[in-house]
Amino acid sequence: MSNPLGAAGGADRESIDHATRFGPLAFRSGQRAVTLSDFESLAQQIGGVAKVRGVSRDWNHVDLYIAPESNACGPVPEDLRTRIIAAFEEKRMVTSIIRVLDATCVPIDIAMDVVFDRHFRVDVVRQSVDTAVRSLLAFHNVDFARPVYLSSVYGAVEVLPGVTALTVTTFARQASLVSGGAPIDIGIGRIDIGDFEIPSLGNLTISMLENRR
Repeated sequence: MSNPLGAAGGADRESIDHATRFGPLAFRSGQRAVTLSDFESLAQQIGGVAKVRGVSRDWNHVDLYIAPESNACGPVPEDLRTRIIAAFEEKRMVTSIIRVLDATCVPIDIAMDVVFDRHFRVDVVRQSVDTAVRSLLAFHNVDFARPVYLSSVYGAVEVLPGVTALTVTTFARQASLVSGGAPIDIGIGRIDIGDFEIPSLGNLTISMLENRR
């Protein structure tokens, strides 16, 4: 028996990468949204969702804080918000009420004095420092509620070729700078990030000083 017509109505096969990342989540949730963990696991499987953090406000209200797939922290597009709500229609309990909220993006301002070896080109060293700091706070390297450590900044920069010394002069939430621009977190060595916050790089200032020894 043969079918003379071409196949239609199918869907592209699931990629190996997608199956590896989200298969365990689907197994744990059983494709039903009952517990808060179920909601988070199922939301993570929806295309366009990069990071998710949920909270139960009471017995039948669930808030999902979403960070969409992107190169930077940002708000949830309305079409994605609609798709997330629709995806739970057949998975949630009838009494469950779901809200999709934006993650709070927290810019971190960093300023530093970098002493460089005079045998290295200053522009090359500066670029490598810039790249290292931006990578540290790149969207794929941060997450909800994960603190940012001053030691990580030193660790990322001090190992770079041409860097002989480093002093970080500003390390603070952008909104946490007191009058005059003085940092308030520098002595703590850690910037705490709230449950529904995601850190991102704010203003980055790099001052290059030549080591003349």
